[in-house]
Amino acid sequence: MSVFWEELNACLRKIDNGRRVVMMGDMYGKKGGEEVGSIVGKWGVEGVNEKGEYLVDVCAERGLFLANTFFQHKMIHRYTWKRKDERGEQKSLIDYYVAVDERLRDPVM
Repeated sequence: MSVFWEELNACLRKIDNGRRVVMMGDMYGKKGGEEVGSIVGKWGVEGVNEKGEYLVDVCAERGLFLANTFFQHKMIHRYTWKRKDERGEQKSLIDYYVAVDERLRDPVM
């Protein structure tokens, strides 16, 4: 695990369990479009990377869910740019996530 993820998790451990956490940011993580328990919804984009796996692990440990993966969007709105070149079609996305305390699921959803 990288220093970033270790420090993020250490920071989250310092937060009192009675507090509700909302964590947002560009995590450079891809978690794919498949559901992962109650943590990841089915409205992500294709592809999975190690940073996405770290994010899910942190969420599981801290009782968070990735709220923005539970809202349906047209595929065109999930990517920030798309182009075709000699390698085929290339797409990229803003890999931000909004991780929300599970206790806030009803108000968020």
